[in-house]
Amino acid sequence: MYKDRPRDPREAYENAAKLLTYFNAKAVLESTRTAILTYFRDKKLINLLMKRPRATLSDVSKSNPNMYGAPSNEKTINHGRELVYDFCLDYSHTMKFREMLEQLLNYSDEKKKQFDIVAAMQMSELADEELSFKKPVERNEVSRKFRDFGWWTDANGYKHYGAIPLTQEENDARRRIREQDSWLYN
Repeated sequence: MYKDRPRDPREAYENAAKLLTYFNAKAVLESTRTAILTYFRDKKLINLLMKRPRATLSDVSKSNPNMYGAPSNEKTINHGRELVYDFCLDYSHTMKFREMLEQLLNYSDEKKKQFDIVAAMQMSELADEELSFKKPVERNEVSRKFRDFGWWTDANGYKHYGAIPLTQEENDARRRIREQDSWLYN
């Protein structure tokens, strides 16, 4: 768990960008947090933020697809609370942080500003729900085959480092295999 609060907001934004990059993740913001959004746009890091989750929109067909952040209205807070409740029912045995458990046990809507971990969990669950709508896509196969690499010596006796060139025998053998298998593709 990372809970540092640097005095300079730009340092906090930079740390958030580093963590998102390290974990190959995206963040859902509160829509009122415009300073971090501006910072990420200026630094060309906007790809680290998720667009507004569909569950927070009143009408999906009329929404602006370029909006970032979940609104901090009652509907979103209630939905986030329900998602966290479901998560706790399913995965409470995996929670290892005492402070997280204490905040979950003591959470109240009247004092919600004192429960940062619960708010972060709500945003995470909104993001998880949004990603559950996406269907997995098949990736293209790697077009090139792996080649051995390392130190090798050329015909003149010079040492080189990199992809080890194939010998003429290996090239001929590969060509013969391709020619034999060509009937499969014709």
